Amino acid sequence: MLIEFTSPDGKVAKLDKPMPRNGGSLFVVAGHKTGSTLLTKVIEDISKVTGLPSIPVEDAVWSQGFAVRSWPEELYQLLEKDGYVFYSFRWLQKLPQLNSFQNARKIFMIRDPRDIAVSYYHSMAKSHVLPQSGASRDAILKMRGELETIDIDGFIQSDKAGPILRNIQNFAPYLNDPNSVFYRYEEIIFEKRNWVERVARDIGAVITREQAEKIADVHDIWPETEDVNAHIRQVTPGGYREKISQESIDYIYRKYPAFFEAYQYA
Repeated sequence: MLIEFTSPDGKVAKLDKPMPRNGGSLFVVAGHKTGSTLLTKVIEDISKVTGLPSIPVEDAVWSQGFAVRSWPEELYQLLEKDGYVFYSFRWLQKLPQLNSFQNARKIFMIRDPRDIAVSYYHSMAKSHVLPQSGASRDAILKMRGELETIDIDGFIQSDKAGPILRNIQNFAPYLNDPNSVFYRYEEIIFEKRNWVERVARDIGAVITREQAEKIADVHDIWPETEDVNAHIRQVTPGGYREKISQESIDYIYRKYPAFFEAYQYA
């Protein structure tokens, strides 16, 4: 069933709402540049194979011009419904205020903040897709213009990656939540077949080993050389060491301690 939502500024977004399954809903929140697109595609493929009732909420409405801050109340009311896998969230935003989120099984995805910052710089400068219209499109284009006159160290030390790093830090209180699961980019990127099986189990889907391998292999992309214009620029963890100065590394360490204290990045 196709449902429509209207933002306060008059934009209309449509979501495909399948029939729910029995039981509570589940939420998947993967911070920007943590492998969020990969996780979204894996869940989409698992859903196609199994008929899992899943809704890629943030991706779907963002691509149609809805910035998170302009989500209407009716969209949050959808997220209170039982029986769905709500996924593709990057921003934690108002989710903790939802009764459904508080009681739900939750999946989070994190990554080394230094690699996040590097990836975000290249994404904003070159490769990030643009929504059809709206404030998010304008913000990306504005930053893209600013990055024509600033290098990667200036980008980091002027805290341009701050909003997405602070957002991911805000996942930390859920580390001790028995209903929460955390994926670390560094632990899954070389083990995609096993990881796809784990994702299926975690979202309550049943797939065969053959199906898991097929899904994983489709997304097992390894660029032979770095392409700064591509969405998948390079995938090896720790690439920041060749990209940013020690001053930028120190800046991230001081500014975003939860990554090192709670998430235990070294």
